Amino acid sequence: MKKPNGYWSYEMCKETSLKFKTKKELKENSKSCYTTILSKKWYDLMDHMPSIGDLYNRCVYVYEFTNNYAYVGLTFNLEKRNKQHRVDKFSSVYKFIIETNTEPILIKLSDYIINSKAVDLELKTIEEYTKKGWKLLNKVKGGSLGATKRYWTKEKCIEEGLKYNSKKEFREKSYSSYKISLRNNWLPEVTFHMVETRKSKGFWSKENCHEEALKYKSKSDMIKNSPNCYKISLRNNWLEEVTKHMIETRRPKGFWTKENCHEEALKYKSKTEFRKNSYNCYKISQRKNWLEEITKHIKQ
Repeated sequence: MKKPNGYWSYEMCKETSLKFKTKKELKENSKSCYTTILSKKWYDLMDHMPSIGDLYNRCVYVYEFTNNYAYVGLTFNLEKRNKQHRVDKFSSVYKFIIETNTEPILIKLSDYIINSKAVDLELKTIEEYTKKGWKLLNKVKGGSLGATKRYWTKEKCIEEGLKYNSKKEFREKSYSSYKISLRNNWLPEVTFHMVETRKSKGFWSKENCHEEALKYKSKSDMIKNSPNCYKISLRNNWLEEVTKHMIETRRPKGFWTKENCHEEALKYKSKTEFRKNSYNCYKISQRKNWLEEITKHIKQ
């Protein structure tokens, strides 16, 4: 049921936010409350929610087994990583628990600190445990940050978008966040608070179209981000001139050989990502029955 205008006061947001343990839970169960907290910058209402790291901040932890074995690692979400270690059959911790039927003690050695310091602490901890005679279960040498999620999650994009008053300002000052929001169809939600800056009649002169086109690397980018400029340039036969600087992204006929498709497929971690980012290559590989072979590196 839609709440009346002004319903989400500070007190109401406080009462609602205290019902949930994480920002994710709050967002999923009371999106309006969550959005209001972000837009009003009432961040103190989420202070009770446990902090986790991100692309740039990790915590260091260690599993200690009673038989003098240990595993040292770093992560941006210790709670989630602990659950993974308990169920992932490829995890050294999981394998050792099954093999020895012993339960380790999990020790958090730091808060979520900047990556460089987390890496240093992990290496130092590995060295200290080795000197003390512990046998380490780590498969690889410490210091690796491992796989990470893309920094610009939907939540991060919403937070970033709230800094700007218009889509133009958002695009110019936070291009990566804007592009990812556009690609994932989050833009309407991310920019709901923004004032639309409609161009005045006659604004799109040849000079202004050229200036606008210089912001983009390809015609497809220009179509997505400035459709009116593109249409007017096309209608007035200026398009070729104002897009001279753009890189031609269309492949020549016959480009997608099996070798080139395999090379392209190696850039992606899932078939969905492959199909989304290189549709023609994906379709040709599927049609030629190369798909399974060239995506062997992808974990199903």
